[in-house]
Amino acid sequence: MQKEFYPFPDKASSMQILQRDPCYFKIPADEVPAVFERAWNTGLKEANRFFSTVTPDDDFMTEALSARGITVKAFDSDYVVGNTRFFCEYLSEKNIVHVYRDAITVWAETNGFTYRDSLNLILAHEFFHHLEWHVIGLVSKQYLVPMLRIGRFSIGKTGIAALSEVAANAFANRIYLLGTQQGLFDPPVEAV
Repeated sequence: MQKEFYPFPDKASSMQILQRDPCYFKIPADEVPAVFERAWNTGLKEANRFFSTVTPDDDFMTEALSARGITVKAFDSDYVVGNTRFFCEYLSEKNIVHVYRDAITVWAETNGFTYRDSLNLILAHEFFHHLEWHVIGLVSKQYLVPMLRIGRFSIGKTGIAALSEVAANAFANRIYLLGTQQGLFDPPVEAV
C-alpha cells in the first residue's frame, strides 16, 4: 500500500492546489506566476501583521481565535470525504472552527510534528480564512475569470477558490517560520 502524504503548507504544495482548481485552465499561462505570487504574498503580509500581535505560548492560535469571538469545537474523529481528509474547517457564517483531532494526529505523525504544533499550524490556516471573510476580503476574488465562454463571448465572472487556499497556506507557513524563531514550535522529528 502506498504511503499517504499530507504536505506541509509550502509553495510547491500550494501551486499544486492551484493547478487542481477547476478554473485554473482559464488563467493565461503567462499570468499564472503573478496570480500565484499575489495570493501567496497576501498570506505572508497578513501573517507578519498578525504575528506582531501574538503573545507567545503553547495555545497561541486557539487564543487568537477565541479573542476574535470564534468558537473552537474539537471532535475525536477523522473526517474524510472521498479522497480528501479534512483536519479543520472554518464555518464563517457561524464563526466556528471544527477541529478533527484524529485527522490532525495523522497529519502530525506523517509530517513529524507534535500534535500541539500541528494544531497551531492548522488553526493558523483557518484563522486566515476568518481574516478573508471578516477583515481583508476574499483572496479568491483577486483574479476573476469568465464563468462561461462561448466562442468570443464571455458570460459572468468568478474567482478562483484555490487562491484562498494558497494565501492561507502562506499565512500558516509564515506563522510556522516566525514561531520557530521564537521557540513556539518544536523542530520536526523524522516523519513516519
